[in-house]
Parts: sequence; structure tokens; C-alpha cells
Amino acid sequence: MRGGSGVVLPWRCGFPTSNCCARSHRRGWGGGGGAKAASAANVPVSTIAFGTDEGEVEIYGMMQPVPVDRQALGTLAELTGGRFYQAASQDELRRVYEDIGSSIGHRTTPREVWAWSVGAGLLFALAAAGLSLLWTSRMP
Repeated sequence: MRGGSGVVLPWRCGFPTSNCCARSHRRGWGGGGGAKAASAANVPVSTIAFGTDEGEVEIYGMMQPVPVDRQALGTLAELTGGRFYQAASQDELRRVYEDIGSSIGHRTTPREVWAWSVGAGLLFALAAAGLSLLWTSRMP
């Protein structure tokens, strides 16, 4: 998408559970190529830090820390012209999505489809007449 259209991408990297952007930031990639491509295409990427600094998940019987990397998510949003949000609970996350939904619009464009329907009907009638001629050697 171009021209300021926004994109919301919930994303997560595999094992252990962590944010891809956070990994990129820790490795010194500074938001990675995705942020640069989004910025060049004028596509703002809004990020959501969902969770707490003490977050943990159980993987193969071991507790793994999965803190939110607010700095990396904020950097990604800043590099692309998007907004950075924080949510620690489901209610806060719902409010963030409502805010994002109110700022991202859509446009409904009416289209006439009757011509396609009439054309398909005529093609069907011609095919039926042709098959009738082949089968019985006369028109219905």
C-alpha cells in the first residue's frame, strides 16, 4: 500500500516467544529492512506493546521470560511515522484497537455489476443453444 495507508500487523517470532522487531533491535539492526521499506513506501506501522516486563511463558516445562521491548517497538513506529501504543490488559488492548480503528479509514466504492450478469447470462444461453444444435441438430 502507498500514500499513507496504515497497516496493523500482529506478529511474533517462534521459539522462544518474542517480538521480531525486538530481536532486530537487540542485534543492532535498528528496526530492520521492514521499517525502511515501510517508510520508503510511506506506510506508517503502528506498534502495540502488549504485556508486562515480568511476563513469562512455559516452554517445555521451563519458564521463559518474555518482557516487552518497548524501545524497539517505539523505534519501529517512529521510523515509519506510525504510533506506539501500550496495553497491559485485554481491556487496554481493546481500547487501543478501537483507537487504531477510528484512525484508519476505508472507502466504499459502488460498482455496477448488472452488465456482467447480463453478459454471463447471454454466454450461458449461447452455449446452451450450441450444445442443443450438436445434440439434436435443431434449436430448442
